[in-house]
Amino acid sequence: MKTKKKKKRKLSGPAILKALPAEKQDALYRYVNGENGKNSHTYSETIKWLLETEKIEVHDSALHRFLKWYSIRKDLSEYEIVVKEIVEECKKNGWLKTAKQERLSAQIFFNRLVVNKQDPELWAVVEKINLTKDKISLDTKELEMKAKSQKLAVKSQKPETRSQ
Repeated sequence: MKTKKKKKRKLSGPAILKALPAEKQDALYRYVNGENGKNSHTYSETIKWLLETEKIEVHDSALHRFLKWYSIRKDLSEYEIVVKEIVEECKKNGWLKTAKQERLSAQIFFNRLVVNKQDPELWAVVEKINLTKDKISLDTKELEMKAKSQKLAVKSQKPETRSQ
C-alpha cells in the first residue's frame, strides 16, 4: 500500500523573515534603515544582502510587510516600557489604586499614541486587541450568568424539607 507524502507548506516571504531569530531580525531592520539614518539600503540591496548572507529569497512586497510588522512590534515594545514607568509613577503618587484603573490608563496612553502617530496599521492592531479583550470580558460575564441561572434552577427544583 502506498502512503501519500505530505506536502510541506511553503512559508510566505514575511513568515520566513518573521521566523528568523530576534537578533537577525534586528540586523535586517538596521541594514534597511541604517544606523541613525546613515548607511540605509534600498529594498533591492537588502534582498540581495539577504540572499548572500542568509540564503533567503524574498520579494520586495514581502520585505515591506515584514518591516512594517517589525516596526509596529518594536514601537509597541518601546511604548510598553514607557507605559510601565508612567503607571508605576502614578501608583506611587496614589493616582491609580486598582488594577482596572492601571489597565485603563495604559490603554488611554496607547490609544492617544496611535492617534498622534496617525498610523492606520498600528491603530488596527490596538483596536483588534481592544475588541478581543471586550469579547473575553463579555464571554466571561455570559458564563457567570449561565452558572448563576443553573444554580437558581437547581435550587428551585429541590424539595423543601421541614422539621417536624
